[in-house]
Amino acid sequence: MEEEEKEVDLLPPGDVFLLAGQSNMAGRGGVAHRRWDGVVPIECRPRPQILRFSAQSRWTLAEEPIHADIDAAKTCGVGPAMPFASALLSASPRPIGLVPCAVGGTAIADWAKGKKLYERMVGRAREALQWGAELKALLWFQGESDASSRESASAYGSNMEKLVSDLRSDLGLPSLPVIQIRDADGTVFSPPDEKIVSSGGKDEFWDEKIVRLEVSGGIWMGNPWIHIRRWQFARGKGSGWRR
Repeated sequence: MEEEEKEVDLLPPGDVFLLAGQSNMAGRGGVAHRRWDGVVPIECRPRPQILRFSAQSRWTLAEEPIHADIDAAKTCGVGPAMPFASALLSASPRPIGLVPCAVGGTAIADWAKGKKLYERMVGRAREALQWGAELKALLWFQGESDASSRESASAYGSNMEKLVSDLRSDLGLPSLPVIQIRDADGTVFSPPDEKIVSSGGKDEFWDEKIVRLEVSGGIWMGNPWIHIRRWQFARGKGSGWRR
């Protein structure tokens, strides 16, 4: 992203999506040795119908890296937000607003109500909706940090339930959909806790408004993290959300 954000002379977005989680949501595609190679795949390139809510609370043209001024202590690259938004535009031309909130290396406990990341996420969501837009969903990709022990992995389901409940309550949106990303081939979380973390210890999702969105793409396995280098959304599991 250029140092000066590109202000857009367009109407504010109609549909807004919160982006939260850790490094894979913040975007690490094309990052190696703390440097981003600057390569932007075609599905991640700017489009006038996709806007981004900056750290300065302004709507600007969305460009990679989407989280550059949010996960500012880390090197950000390509993430899932732009290909996700581009795919949505194929179903409807309604302008899309992305509200980045993700921070690399965070555990789900860091996103609990009262913690800095949670409160910032809620505050940014409220600011982004001041222009009359509709918050359509939370796009969530997190869990790698919680796969480090069986104890944290086993608690993931209940922690996620609490996070979703608190967010819906604080935003006054009791049916807010949550789109939870996981890798299609099951390699995002390290054994033996991959199944526990990815499903919250349950065979199915605990809420019909939580949709599992699977992705496939190149995987970079760097100890102890696993980062996705390129994005291709494979399929969704769940119900209750359509654009």
